[in-house]
Amino acid sequence: RALAATLLLGFAASTVLYIRAEGERRRAEAQAQAAQAVTDFLTRNLLSAANPLISADPDIRLRELIGPAADELKRSFPAASLPAAALADAIGQAYSGFDDPVRAIPLLESAVEQRRRLLGDAAPETQATRLVLLNAYENANALERERQLAQAVLDVGRAAGHLDTATELTARQAL
Repeated sequence: RALAATLLLGFAASTVLYIRAEGERRRAEAQAQAAQAVTDFLTRNLLSAANPLISADPDIRLRELIGPAADELKRSFPAASLPAAALADAIGQAYSGFDDPVRAIPLLESAVEQRRRLLGDAAPETQATRLVLLNAYENANALERERQLAQAVLDVGRAAGHLDTATELTARQAL
């Protein structure tokens, strides 16, 4: 009887560990596919456009490349996917760096929403994009939206127990 109970416990523990390992394997595989999709998109749509043999302008600027890339993003990826979120974040950050909040904000809002749905409200990637969006709101003089988002960053981080000092300070400055 004790042997049967021990075997049953061992089988149950092995099953739980297998299920966890399988879930981790699937997540790693999905992340690898997402990274490859992002690489393919950047290579095909952004970097190839800078090729002087393809582009009529050998001195093409990044700002001129990211506009068509942002448009292609909507056609190349499902609306709710991690690659789409990563690219929307990267292109939104580029527009934010160019001090173009009108183009940055929709991309960053989309990235936050996709990451929130796919990774969770308190995921580091979601919170990091929110911080970039705070800056875009400030540059657009959308101070009420900035304040609301800063409060959300603090609330979500505290509720999850994942509020690092840098995130807290950045969000508090926006209040």
